[in-house]
Amino acid sequence: MIQDRLVVPFSQHEAPAKRSVRRFQDVVSGLVGDPEVYTGTLWSDSPDAVTTSSGELNLRANAALSVLRHFRWVAGVYADVPEASALLR
Repeated sequence: MIQDRLVVPFSQHEAPAKRSVRRFQDVVSGLVGDPEVYTGTLWSDSPDAVTTSSGELNLRANAALSVLRHFRWVAGVYADVPEASALLR
């Protein structure tokens, strides 16, 4: 689902006008808010533990959500740049 909604529409085979950063931002925001992304992606232990007052705590990570949130931040930075486009490989 992520590939169909995100990777395919922003591939190098699409014209830059179809890959606008504003459109990329809309797609990524939709994916971040989609419950299917949360249930269909895996959480895993982080390789690093954080020391707390009660011992060590392993912060779990969801790689797919982390990447989508990073994409959302990048798109927010460049969304208003004229003729900017996104390209995913």
